[in-house]
Amino acid sequence: MRFLRYMWIGVLFCGMALAVPPQQAAAATPEKAEAEKKDGELEYVDMSPILLPVISREGKTQNISILISIGIDQGQGPFLEGYQPRLANAYIQALYSMFDNGEAIRPSGAFDAEKVQTRLLAVTEKMLHDHEHLKVHDLLLKVLQARASY
Repeated sequence: MRFLRYMWIGVLFCGMALAVPPQQAAAATPEKAEAEKKDGELEYVDMSPILLPVISREGKTQNISILISIGIDQGQGPFLEGYQPRLANAYIQALYSMFDNGEAIRPSGAFDAEKVQTRLLAVTEKMLHDHEHLKVHDLLLKVLQARASY
């Protein structure tokens, strides 16, 4: 019985990992490609890992791990690194809201990575809107996984 439970958990996590769609090309439109050429090369800043314990209404607990990289203009990395604690706080609040409303989970039970990525990009832009010299071009979800904890 224990073996079947572990096997089910493994299948569940494999399904969640496969549900995360690959990232689209950063320059999807010609206007965006020109803007990136003008701005120069992008620098990706890796955020510290975010660990999110989530308890469902049924009492099931899972730990969600998220690794994020933010694409900004070259040379702006040190400035963004100073904002990491504030961004992490805003990300945690947004993610708890999404999990509470059920927005982050598809009907199949897998994560909706596109919605999570879109919401986190909006949160990032909102946090940094006062800093005109720092423009966020991209947000990548490097890892989005959940582990059941009993």
